Amino acid sequence: KAQDFTTAAQRQGEISQLHVDDCGLVLQVNSAFYKAFSNKDIQEMERIWLKDRSCICIHPSFKPLSGVRDIMHTWKRMFESSVGSFQRTWIDPCDIQITVKATTAV
Repeated sequence: KAQDFTTAAQRQGEISQLHVDDCGLVLQVNSAFYKAFSNKDIQEMERIWLKDRSCICIHPSFKPLSGVRDIMHTWKRMFESSVGSFQRTWIDPCDIQITVKATTAV
């Protein structure tokens, strides 16, 4: 059986490019998340979260939340909070490193 190394190399290149594209999309969404958080922009936060019950959000010092409805409820509550220290909190990430494997990005 003849092996088609040319097609295999082409497919490998296509897969590599898809991975690079996925990494770029993850970086874009992360940037939008931190901007929405820093600006306390609930509409932008709602735009970037997947509308699905499989979403999980872990706020510091709280148990994990499942499902976009509960997650958005907590963001809305936090963004509308009158606690000054939270309202002044902003995040400007640096030295960003990501790993993307299949459907998971860390």
